Amino acid sequence: MRKFLWVWIVAGLGIVLGLGMRFADEGRVLRLGIELWAVPIVVAFVVIAVAWLVERRHAKLKAVEAQAIEQAQSAARDAHRTFVGRLDHELKNPLMALRIGLADVTPPALAESLQGRVTRLSSLVAELRKITEIDSYPVADERIDLAEVAAEVVEAAVPGDRHCQVVFPRAPRPLPPVIGDRDLVFLALYNVVGNAVKYSTPGATLEIRASEDRGLAIVDVADTGQGIPASEVEQVWGELSRGSSVRHIPGNGLGLPMVAAVLRRLGGSCELSSIEGKGTTVRIRLPLAR
Repeated sequence: MRKFLWVWIVAGLGIVLGLGMRFADEGRVLRLGIELWAVPIVVAFVVIAVAWLVERRHAKLKAVEAQAIEQAQSAARDAHRTFVGRLDHELKNPLMALRIGLADVTPPALAESLQGRVTRLSSLVAELRKITEIDSYPVADERIDLAEVAAEVVEAAVPGDRHCQVVFPRAPRPLPPVIGDRDLVFLALYNVVGNAVKYSTPGATLEIRASEDRGLAIVDVADTGQGIPASEVEQVWGELSRGSSVRHIPGNGLGLPMVAAVLRRLGGSCELSSIEGKGTTVRIRLPLAR
């Protein structure tokens, strides 16, 4: 309201002056003449001015909306980080007591089973903590050869019973390096490729395809695995969320949330598409080095 105070002042003065002249029986007539050829030009300038004002207002509203969304997301991440920190603190002593108590549990098979569950719970909390800490992780500013990282990931994550194809552009030039932290880029790609292996069967085909688009490196990791039902595709980014058809496969539902957190920290993004019974494609975007 204060920003437009001058408008209200001018409008008020205009109304007061006009009414004053009316009650003073001011009867003179002011006639403004304008040649016909100038009318379209005047109208055009008025339309341009109105359009400019509307566009400027729209841009301001979009900026305010984007800022509000970013603040809400930041607040949600802060709240989540606080929750995981408290969870980690509250579980530390009970988990330690359980580990000590398991020494007296018999038969040994039961003790081993319980030990596995305790270890899994401890691992879950540790992985959740890692995700929340990524936003404050000190990121290196390196020029990274994605083809080199992809080769390392394939060697580390893809077993010999999968058909893996890695395709990076060579013409008219190789894919330029990306900018970011090499360890985090490796972590994101390793999690995506690891998922492609985990949710496919021996003999399946994995493809890692790279391209360049408007200042971004695009890496698609595709597989011929079992795919994800359409109704569950959006759920894969939620922490601890697992599809109804893969709950028999060991996992904690934190791989893709970790990928999303890493790419957000690197200034990139990711998305997933899937055809149930056919396979899944995860697309990673990373900023190219300038």
